Amino acid sequence: MKRKELLACAALLLAAAIWGFAFVAQRVAINFLPSFFYNGVRFLLGGISMLPLLLFYHPKQNIAKKMTRPALLPGILAGLILFAASSLQQIGLEHTSSGEAGFITSLYIILVPLFGIFWGHRLRFVTLLSAVIAVLGMFLLSAKGGTILSPSNLFILLGAFFWAAQILIIDHYMQKTNMMHLALIQYFVCAFLSLGISLLFERVNPYHISGAMIPILYGGILSVGIAYTLQILGQRYAQPAHSAVMMGMESVFSALGGFLILGENLSMKGYIGCALMLMAILTSQYSLFRRAKKPTNLR
Repeated sequence: MKRKELLACAALLLAAAIWGFAFVAQRVAINFLPSFFYNGVRFLLGGISMLPLLLFYHPKQNIAKKMTRPALLPGILAGLILFAASSLQQIGLEHTSSGEAGFITSLYIILVPLFGIFWGHRLRFVTLLSAVIAVLGMFLLSAKGGTILSPSNLFILLGAFFWAAQILIIDHYMQKTNMMHLALIQYFVCAFLSLGISLLFERVNPYHISGAMIPILYGGILSVGIAYTLQILGQRYAQPAHSAVMMGMESVFSALGGFLILGENLSMKGYIGCALMLMAILTSQYSLFRRAKKPTNLR
């Protein structure tokens, strides 16, 4: 493996680790802040943290004018979907562990090719097999007390559908607009929607904001700004199959973070479910070893 590609894989793995541990930050934030307020603040901070990167790549351009053209409508659409996905995920995290949330969310990797049917793409056997394995794994991970899927995990699963839809929207527009402009717009749209809902329906204790400062900074600057930058740099040089495997490790890091930081533990049945879901995620990307197109994954 060439040095550039090795560094690219390392960047993608670090991005996956940041996103995985972000589930822990989100879980901690629940103890201090309402869901919509936290999401609004972290995506606003994440969007602001991306501005230096945008200025670095386009130092002499009028960024505001550029973003009002081809990236505006796609960015708004992606932002609406991001709002739905992140809201469902944060609400679901109120009553589930970081590890469970990470593995269930990672199912978007399988859902993307399944949704491709509606775009006229052929359903591959390996995708169908991955979906079956994932369903079995999710049952083992989530079934508790006679309930096949807890309400919290159902919220997170619905969120995974929106994460998949967001990726497909971005994939559709990636050749037609500047991806960094689109990303910035979608983060600000999500932030303003979240803060608007929070203003109408949530009560925020100002004294609790300081207690959630670390989750806010982590979820905004690291999870949105830095991790996204690492993804851009990593996918520029990494092989598609390597990119897919690195991104799939996000779920493993979410479970690891929950165990190390929050002391979360799963039953043996839960660990088997996680293993099956990780197997399904990696199996679904098998075809990338034989394809040249790079995967699109934007969080």
